[in-house]
Amino acid sequence: MTSLNTPLPTPEELLALLESAGSPLSMREIAHLFHLKGQARAQVRGILKSLEKEGKLQRRGKIFAKREATQGPKTMMVRVVRPHDKGVWVVPSQPQDDMADEQLWIADPKGRLEAGDDVLVSRQTSTLKVLRILKHETQTLSLGLFESIGEGGLFIPASRKDRQEYVVAPDGRMNAQNGDFVEAQVRKEGGRRFTARITKVFGALERGSLSPADIAIAQYDLPQTFPDKALAQANAAKPMDLGVREDLRHLPLVTIDDEDARDFDDAIFAEKDTDPGNPDGWKLVVAIADVAAYVEAGSPLDDEAYKRGNSVYFPDRVIPMLPEALSNELCSLKPMVDRACMAVFMTIDRQGKLKSSRFTRGLMRSVARLTYKQVQEAVSHGALQPCWDKDLVPKVITPLFGAYEVLLGAREKRGALEINLPEQKVLFNDKGEVKSVEPRLRFESHRLIEEFMVLANVAAAITLDEAHLPCMFRIHDEPSMEKVEALMDFLKNSPLELAKGQRMSPKVFNQLIGRAVGSPMERAVNELVLRTQAQAEYNPQNIGHFGLGLARYCHFTSPIRRYADLLVHRALLQTMKAYKTPHFSYTNKDFEEIGQHLSQTERRAAMAERETLERYQALRMMERVGEVFTGFVSGVTDFALFISLEHEGVSGILPLRDLGSDYYTFDPKHHRVVGKRTKRVFALGDKVKVRLEGAMPLKGALSFVLADDKGARTPTRSSKPVSKGHKERARPPKAPKKSHRKH
Repeated sequence: MTSLNTPLPTPEELLALLESAGSPLSMREIAHLFHLKGQARAQVRGILKSLEKEGKLQRRGKIFAKREATQGPKTMMVRVVRPHDKGVWVVPSQPQDDMADEQLWIADPKGRLEAGDDVLVSRQTSTLKVLRILKHETQTLSLGLFESIGEGGLFIPASRKDRQEYVVAPDGRMNAQNGDFVEAQVRKEGGRRFTARITKVFGALERGSLSPADIAIAQYDLPQTFPDKALAQANAAKPMDLGVREDLRHLPLVTIDDEDARDFDDAIFAEKDTDPGNPDGWKLVVAIADVAAYVEAGSPLDDEAYKRGNSVYFPDRVIPMLPEALSNELCSLKPMVDRACMAVFMTIDRQGKLKSSRFTRGLMRSVARLTYKQVQEAVSHGALQPCWDKDLVPKVITPLFGAYEVLLGAREKRGALEINLPEQKVLFNDKGEVKSVEPRLRFESHRLIEEFMVLANVAAAITLDEAHLPCMFRIHDEPSMEKVEALMDFLKNSPLELAKGQRMSPKVFNQLIGRAVGSPMERAVNELVLRTQAQAEYNPQNIGHFGLGLARYCHFTSPIRRYADLLVHRALLQTMKAYKTPHFSYTNKDFEEIGQHLSQTERRAAMAERETLERYQALRMMERVGEVFTGFVSGVTDFALFISLEHEGVSGILPLRDLGSDYYTFDPKHHRVVGKRTKRVFALGDKVKVRLEGAMPLKGALSFVLADDKGARTPTRSSKPVSKGHKERARPPKAPKKSHRKH
C-alpha cells in the first residue's frame, strides 16, 4: 500500500526481504517494494553497503543477496489471497519445503490488508507477524467514464471514493468512444501506476443513450429481469375467490397514493367507535395486498423476491421485487375490483392508544383510487372532483382525518422524531428529458397514511410477539454517545446549546429542531440530527424503534415491495386457525441471517436511489455552470466545504484551496475551518454566495467557488481558538460518506 511518508526499512527488514525473495534483488526492485524515492533510495543504498561490510549480504554490481541464514524467527514473503473472518488468508510468494500443505492466515484487526498485497512476515510455527506491507496490486471491475486521448485514453471511476485516473492502452479500449460509460478491469500496482482495460461499453450519459438509473443498475448489479420459472409462476396466477376468506367488500376502503403510483398495496377505512366504554374512540381498518397467497415459501418466485429484498425506485423507472403480473395487477388494490387482502381491524381510544386488533384474510373491493393532493383539496374545500361520489368526503375522508387527529396526538405525546429535510423529485418533459428537479410536495394526507400504517405495523408486532412467533422486527437503536457528543460540541456556546449530560430522546431532538426554525442554522441542525441517528435495520431480536418512540414495531404494510413484510404476513397466518400452513418453519436463527440480508439490500437500494437523484441533479445543473447562487455550508471537512443551494435542492463541494490565498485549518469539534492569516471562519450553517464551477453527472457531483467574500466571516459564535485536535487542510483520496436512513 503506497504512502507518501513511508519510513525507511530497517537493516533487519532488508535482510528479511533478501532471505524471503528466493533470488537476488536489484536496488530498483528493493526501492519499488519499499516505495522508496529520491533521498530515501540513497539512504537505503548506504544501509545495504554497511550490511555488506558486516558480511551479512553480498553484492554484485547493483544486485544484492543474503549471505547467511537468519537467526531467530524465519522471515518470508507472502501474498494475500482472500479475507478470513479474523484477518486474511495468505500463501508463500516462494515455495516453502516445510509448509507445502499448510494454510496460513494473518490477524488484521485494522483491516489494512487486501487481496493482492505482498507482505513481509516473521514466522514461528504457523504464527505470522507482519513486518511490512511491501506492495499492493489488485485487479477489480469498476464502472466509470472513458475519455479518449490519442489511440488510448483515461478511465475515470464513477465512485466518489476512487479519485484516481487509470491509463487505458490502445489495445484495452475496445470500441469505447469519448464520453462513454464503461465497465473496466482496473489494476493498481505498487508505486503510483494505475491502469485499466475496458471490458464493456454501455453508452454516453450526455448523448442520451444512457440514463442515471442505468448507471446505478450497473454499479450496484441490480437485477433487471426475472428468471423464467419465477416469471411463469407470476403469469400463471389467478384472482382469488371468496372461499373461506372474510368478505370485506361492504367496507368503503380507499387507496391514497402519489399521482404517478402504479401499484396500490394498502387501503384504509375509519369510523367512530359506538362502544360506550370507549368514548371518542375510533375503529380503523388497514387492508394490505395478500402477497403470501401468490408467493409460496421456497418457490422460484419466493427465491427471487428474497434475493432482491425490496423494490428499487428511480425517477424514471422501478425495479420491482415481484413481477408486474403481481405487483401491478393481482396484488394491486385497484378500484372496483375484487382483491385478496390481509386486513387488520383496530380500535383506539381518545388518546390514540391501541386497545385491540384482529387480523384476517379477506376479499375486498376498493371504492376509489385517490391521490394525496385530491384528498388534501377535499379536506380544504369540502369536496372531491365532480367525477367522484359526493358522499365520499363526509362518509370516508372526514372520518379518516378524525382518526388521524387522534393518532397524531399520540405521536406527539410519545415524541416521535420529526426531521424536516424535504425530498426532491425529478420531472421529465414529453421527450423523457429532465425538465426540473423540485421539492416533493408534502401534504397532511401523507402523514395520515403514515400514521395508519405505523399503527398497523405496531399491531402486527404485538400480535406476533404475544403469540411467541418469529417476527422480523424493524429496530432502530439509540444514537451512539460519540455522535451525541459531536452534536453537543457543535452547538456549544450557541443559542441552541444543549445541557451537558442531557439524555437524548426523540422529544429532545424535536425541541432542538423547533428552536432552529427560521435561523441560519435550521438546515444544518436538521442535517446534523439526521447524521446523529443510528441506521434502522431488520432483526428478530427486538430493541424497539428509537425514532418512532415505539417498543414493538415491524413492517406489515408493503409486501409488494419489501420481503420483510411478506415474512410478517406468513407469520400472522399462523395466528389464524383456518390458515396455519405446514411450510412455515422459520426460526430466530433463520431470521437473523435473513434480517442481515434484507438490511443490506435495503441499504443498496437507498444508495442507488440517492446517487441516481444526485446524477439527475448534476445533469440538470450542467446548463447553469457559471451562475451565482445563494447557499449555506451543510458540511465541513479537512479538504472542502459542502454547500447546499438555498432554493435549488442540490449540494456540492467548495474545495478549501479555492477559498482564496489564505491557508485554512479544520476544526472538527466546531464544524468549521479558520483562516490562518485572516482568521476568517466558514462554519456549518453559514450563508455564502457561490458560483457553480462544474457539474459532473457521472459522479453526481457539483463544484463551487466563492462568488465574493461575503460568505467568509470573522469568528462570532465560534470565536474560540481552533481545537488542538484540528487537522490541517488536505486532499485525501476519498470523499466522506453520507448517511441515509429510513424508519
